[in-house]
Amino acid sequence: MSKNNSKETVHKKTRNKEILGILIICFSVFLLLSLMTYSEGDWPGSSKTFGEPTENLTGQYGAFISFYIFQYIGYTGYFLAAFLLVAGVIIFLHRGLIQLIIPLIFISVLGVFLPLLATLVFEIGSETTIPGSESSYGGILGVLMAYGMVTYLGRIGATLVSLAAVLIVVVLSTNLKPSTLLEYTLGAVKRC
Repeated sequence: MSKNNSKETVHKKTRNKEILGILIICFSVFLLLSLMTYSEGDWPGSSKTFGEPTENLTGQYGAFISFYIFQYIGYTGYFLAAFLLVAGVIIFLHRGLIQLIIPLIFISVLGVFLPLLATLVFEIGSETTIPGSESSYGGILGVLMAYGMVTYLGRIGATLVSLAAVLIVVVLSTNLKPSTLLEYTLGAVKRC
């Protein structure tokens, strides 16, 4: 009797993990679609009211979620959706949650520093020293980080730190060696 209950418990836990994985995967696809089809003309960021048709493929809720994600974390929302997709697949396949650490670090660093780097690079010709919220690719979080980094490191220092963080994560998460990357870059420059 005890063996039978043990098999049922294991089967139930396995099934629950698969269901959780499916739910997370579906939510990440929903989130990705809502971000990809975001429109500034949709509620709540426009004069439209709740209930009016939206351009967002995921409807009113997708328009709402994508609006606030872009407001607060900007393009980092795409990295959040990617992380949730990876997490859902790992849970669905019954892999250990420890396998989420590398993707979490990779997606977190890229999700924070790539939008910050884009904000800093595309604002180089501007008269302002510190990027404003209207030009931030990282939402309010990106503005706060850019403000802090530019204030204490200057625009060049903040750009170099952001670029270094992105390159370090790419090198650590792939089989690329920095020397190979440098040789490839120098070869491309010589060909030009």
